[in-house]
Amino acid sequence: MRILVGLDGSELGEAALPAIAAWARSSGAEIQLVSILHPDEIHETASERLVTDTGTVAEVGSSNSYGGGLFAVPKAEKRLAESRGQAAERARNERLDYLRGLVGQHLEGMTVECHVETSQETAGAIVGAATDLHANLIVIATHGRSGFGRMLLGSVAEAVVRTATVPVVLIGPAMAGKATGPVPQLQQVKPVA
Repeated sequence: MRILVGLDGSELGEAALPAIAAWARSSGAEIQLVSILHPDEIHETASERLVTDTGTVAEVGSSNSYGGGLFAVPKAEKRLAESRGQAAERARNERLDYLRGLVGQHLEGMTVECHVETSQETAGAIVGAATDLHANLIVIATHGRSGFGRMLLGSVAEAVVRTATVPVVLIGPAMAGKATGPVPQLQQVKPVA
């Protein structure tokens, strides 16, 4: 069995790990940790160096010595220290490090792979990853909002449940962080002709 666990970086999302770890251990399942990086989460960092209009470089907050006196670098401007692509790669690596840290905390000794996808559509990316990784089960935490709160905020969990082609287990706030017993055996249901 291959279990995909969708993680959003929240404490609630992380709390789904103890709940699913017992299942995975008892069944020998593989865990696929998947985190979706939204493009709005990717930010370039400003350089700590300034480039002047003459092309010279000075450190932020420094002054150059000239003729025994100090003067500020003329017409200096901040430049981006990294491109958008570099920022995306850095953000992806940071998210992978985060997932690997969770493996050490909750899933030590288990077969675990970590994946980071970039997408504006979180639910679709989770469902797509489940298909690409041949997952038999998707596990995600949910805040358990209903009614007006869900309508205003949307629900990734609801969209995953509606579009997934494999079973989805939702871990709610009351269950988060609690270990469970062995996973029930999932059987292929064949349609009646």
